[in-house]
Amino acid sequence: MLSEGDVLAGKYRIERRLGEGGMGYVVAAVHEQLQQRVAVKFLAEAHAKDPESAARFLREARAAVRIQSEHVGRVLDVCSLEDGSPYIVMEFLHGNDLAAELGRTGTFPIEVAVDYVLQACEAVAEAHNLGLVHRDLKPPNLFLTRRADGSPLIKVLDFGISKAVAASASAESAALTTAQMILGSPAYMSPEQARKPKSVDERTDIWSLGIILYEFLTGRVPFTGDTLLSIIAAAFTETPPGVRELRPDLPAGIEKVIDRCLAKSADERFQTVAELADALAPFAEPHSLPSVSRIRGTVMRRSSAPPPGPSTAGDTLRSRGAPGTVRLSDSPVKPAVHDVETLAVDTPPPSAAVAPKTVTEWGTSSAQPARSRRFVFIASGAALVLLALGLALATRPNDAAPEAVKSSAAIPAHRGEPPAPTLVDASNASAPSVTALVVAPETNPLPSAAASSAASAAPKSERAKPLATTKRNPSGPPPAPATTPAPNRPVNPLDGRL
Repeated sequence: MLSEGDVLAGKYRIERRLGEGGMGYVVAAVHEQLQQRVAVKFLAEAHAKDPESAARFLREARAAVRIQSEHVGRVLDVCSLEDGSPYIVMEFLHGNDLAAELGRTGTFPIEVAVDYVLQACEAVAEAHNLGLVHRDLKPPNLFLTRRADGSPLIKVLDFGISKAVAASASAESAALTTAQMILGSPAYMSPEQARKPKSVDERTDIWSLGIILYEFLTGRVPFTGDTLLSIIAAAFTETPPGVRELRPDLPAGIEKVIDRCLAKSADERFQTVAELADALAPFAEPHSLPSVSRIRGTVMRRSSAPPPGPSTAGDTLRSRGAPGTVRLSDSPVKPAVHDVETLAVDTPPPSAAVAPKTVTEWGTSSAQPARSRRFVFIASGAALVLLALGLALATRPNDAAPEAVKSSAAIPAHRGEPPAPTLVDASNASAPSVTALVVAPETNPLPSAAASSAASAAPKSERAKPLATTKRNPSGPPPAPATTPAPNRPVNPLDGRL
């Protein structure tokens, strides 16, 4: 048994006992080298030899040290006695817990009660952000101290039975949760915590905060009973009296906030402490409103964090700022067509440099052609290829054509005039009954002015009549080539009309 004057770890000299509870006790000590007063928490002798109790005790230290909020008691050191019993060295707090304060005053004014709950919500929000559920929020675990300027400061204590709900929770945490099924304070315990303590989430802390606010305003807890089981049964089945029945001066809005916190179904409660803080804001004093903003910011930071597990640069759109990951705003808006959206990229360290990535909507970026322009380019190129192919096929000599057609094509045209059109029998082609009219290319597409005048002066009766196309008789010889003189007017070689 420790006594006044004993020195722990060669540096912490015990001064006096501050208090004790069911699990252990707390003493005041002084760091001899730093002359700093500290609080040292020990396990009770009955629990110090229990491995599960010792592991739970150390888990409190690990949970508290992860939370950086000023509303959580700071853990300075963790040591063990010679017999192996652990103890935690924490900051020394001047003041009282809120159970003692409430016993002294009976109730709190609404603005004071709301301010105390909002300060506690700051610590709870950060714990939830780390995947921790406190599960034992009550006035004895809320400590009232003072800042340097004298303003009240609430500290959340005792994370000994906190539950890790993150995906990376260890098997040790799960085992401890199983072993502590009856731990917690029944008057502040949510129905789901009494039923299945391993499956609770942050909404069980919201239930406890509603109980605390109810007690701050009325001086009593909403669910009572003669035994622990009767208190738990009341939380399952009974509807507590409204706060305005016990204190008519309270506004109706605060009663609605408390009723929602104490909904039997977790889905009907506030889903985050940020929602609870927003609902309490209309009843808070101006100096308490910064707490609402900080709580909201903490919860929003959690919503923008990447999911647990390994991730690669550029694969995660929601990031808390890890190097090499892409970060979007909290409420991303899908860009409209013709907008260009660039995702912000944190600069990674030189050892893991990652090239920035840009996502561009089609239609405006000069780095790549628009789909419409690409389609026009492709269509134009295809049309040019088809046109060139058609001209090549049209001008290619047909070796399989009859000799009569070849000799007709060799008839010279009059001087200054284009050659006469030639009939080509295509009966041997894939369509046997089609006769094609092929116009041989002219050597001089633009005739001289004299030839044009002569052709215009020729009598209409002497002009050539159009050639009639005939089908070949499959059983007889091919028809003789036409011997009609070439027309005296110029003919456009690309025009099929004569």
